[in-house]
Amino acid sequence: MLSGYKSGIFVQIPNGFDTDRFQPDPVQRHQIRASLRISEGDLLFGNVARFDPQKNQRGLLDSWVKFRTANPNVPAFLLLAGRGMDSTNRELNIWLSRYKLTGKVMLLGERHDIPAILNALDVFVLSSVGEAFPLALGEAMSSGVLCISTDVGDAELMLDGNGILVPAGDNESLAKALQRAAALPQTERETLRKGVRQRILNNYSLERMATAYLRVYQDVFNQAPVSPTGDPNAAD
Repeated sequence: MLSGYKSGIFVQIPNGFDTDRFQPDPVQRHQIRASLRISEGDLLFGNVARFDPQKNQRGLLDSWVKFRTANPNVPAFLLLAGRGMDSTNRELNIWLSRYKLTGKVMLLGERHDIPAILNALDVFVLSSVGEAFPLALGEAMSSGVLCISTDVGDAELMLDGNGILVPAGDNESLAKALQRAAALPQTERETLRKGVRQRILNNYSLERMATAYLRVYQDVFNQAPVSPTGDPNAAD
């Protein structure tokens, strides 16, 4: 529900995603995982976001420690990519030291091969404490990655039950979500992966966004006052 707007004349058009660029790709998956020395038997969790308090990477690290402490024998790894997510980040290094995660989390920094990075993941984790329409979540969904997300912005609407949703800022719940994702049977994991991909194809593709904008333009043009000459653009 949109507050403060006259609903009868207001049109909401969600962002669209390039479903050809962001799609499941086993070749990219194999290449990135090989470069990171991650086997197919390992679970790779990942977050793609710039270093920012809103993205709550510290909360994710806290949740990761809780998850790993409770599940020390699960072959799972955490990857962080995005501007500032590298070893030169002093604040990030302090967090890693405090959580005893130095050298145990993959820091990729800013990358220009995000579709390949997403394909390498088994689970995408959006840990943000605030978002509007989380584009990173949509890109992961379009790539067919199992998604865990905090309940921020339109995340719940986007997932529509095809992922794992947790309260924002609740590290305990996020840790339990990590554990749940790790314990999912392969069949259920594949169902959710297919579900998020189909959700984007059905509701958030570039084609659907373009069609919605075109419809708005056509409606506006058809309702425009026409001058005596028949030209809707002519002045009265």
